[in-house]
Amino acid sequence: RSTDGVSSAASDVYKRQGDELGHKINNGIIEIGFTEAMVEEAIGRPDSVNRTTYSYYVREQWVYNQGDYRYIYLEDGIVTAIQNKG
Repeated sequence: RSTDGVSSAASDVYKRQGDELGHKINNGIIEIGFTEAMVEEAIGRPDSVNRTTYSYYVREQWVYNQGDYRYIYLEDGIVTAIQNKG
């Protein structure tokens, strides 16, 4: 895949994540299984984070006040659920 006409930051995402994931991240699309770094790269830092620590893992709810996504749920840094705005 050619990255002609793509900014150097976007080109870097394609190099690190591959064509399919790079395209999604550059277009602000997230999916279950993404890491927290991939989410931040795709849609930015959350407006707030609610964190629950269990004996064997950490569960977080990332809250976004703008955009298509409202709540992103992560377990140990991996997206396990996504709630879009209603």
